[in-house]
Amino acid sequence: MRTACRIFAVLVVLLAFSVHAADCPTPNDFGGTIGLTGNAPKFTLKNPAKGGSAASVCLLTEGDLEKGHTCATADPLTAAPAVVVGLCTAGANNFNNNLTSAAIAGADAILVEFHPAEAGQTVRYLRVEAKDAAGKDLNPPPVTKVVATAGTPDFATDSRYKVWLYTGYTYLRTKNDFKDGYPELLARFETRLFDNAIYLEQTDHDKFERMRKHECLSSDNCGVFPHFNVVRLYGETGLTGTTVATTSTTPAAGTTTTVTAVKQAFTGSVGVGYGWTLPVTTRPAAPGEAGDTNAFTILGVSRLGIVTVPGVDADATKGIAAKQGTTAFSWSVGARIENANLLRGKGGNFEGAYFEIGIGENEQFARKKVPRLRVDGLVPLPAGSDLVRFALRLQLDTPRPFHPKENADTGGEIRISGLFNIDLKELARRFGGGK
Repeated sequence: MRTACRIFAVLVVLLAFSVHAADCPTPNDFGGTIGLTGNAPKFTLKNPAKGGSAASVCLLTEGDLEKGHTCATADPLTAAPAVVVGLCTAGANNFNNNLTSAAIAGADAILVEFHPAEAGQTVRYLRVEAKDAAGKDLNPPPVTKVVATAGTPDFATDSRYKVWLYTGYTYLRTKNDFKDGYPELLARFETRLFDNAIYLEQTDHDKFERMRKHECLSSDNCGVFPHFNVVRLYGETGLTGTTVATTSTTPAAGTTTTVTAVKQAFTGSVGVGYGWTLPVTTRPAAPGEAGDTNAFTILGVSRLGIVTVPGVDADATKGIAAKQGTTAFSWSVGARIENANLLRGKGGNFEGAYFEIGIGENEQFARKKVPRLRVDGLVPLPAGSDLVRFALRLQLDTPRPFHPKENADTGGEIRISGLFNIDLKELARRFGGGK
């Protein structure tokens, strides 16, 4: 029994020693660059302030370094730090946020630990300021660069792609001046082939934040103003309505174009856009609020569209000849501005609003290619739900102004729509049990 007690006591001592030894491993030389990856990794550095006085330890950003800040004048952090500093003395760790000068000067080593809140990269500069045993300042103050990278980025939380379903009612200006209407059901898609804002947030979060806040350093190379390059694909498909025109050839009336009806049609389009996302400054949002718009995206967009034009039945009393249905194509090039979002979560009360204008050709109305002017604008109205929002949409497709054919082919449409904008990505997340 006595032997067993001795063995147990030895094991306890060895276990305690191994735990303390693991807490304060052999420190590395101060200076250079250290890398931290994964969840809560730790790194140990020799303490340049050991045995000195008036000691302080801090983490500086690149902005602090460029401005010549010290530990006392560094810009305050706006969020909980992902990289934390602690001390190691006689195998005991101390991560107290209020490290005293005496504790720093008496520590055997300095600990650096990474506590990532989300995927991405954080760059900080660990600086030690102190007086040595002779009372002289450490000059220059020792600095170690800390590059901390979280685990695999979770792109599912990014707006890399978006899918909406628009359903509602549309009024169409025809010969009857907005008296014709039809229900509409459209699915819209957006894919970001390249988005420098998403990439930069994942790989260099500090630079991303500086650009977002218009606080670029000279080393950031932001150009005249901060901007993020984007390349996007757009798609739209579903059921819509279209005017159906036919030609009357009665001898008395001559040749005229008559709108016979508004009929349901299938439409689809694809587009590609390239441009910039421009961050704008905002006021701080109250807890639970969406806040203000924080960015706009300006792009040049090219589109190719298709629509099924329904046929027309013959009507002898009106001199209308029968016409078979056809498939009409269109193309356009133009400019687009969107209400963008550079932050996770809600991006402002009118997130998703856009305005687009372009020129091109459309053979939908005259059954031959006619130069067109195309305008499309949508404004989702503020709502408390991320799933369903009411939206207003205005579309214009008319002969291009000042073109020689404008008097010969007057067909065109002006649409005013009241739609419910349903975020299908959010709907799928909720069906999947997401909170």
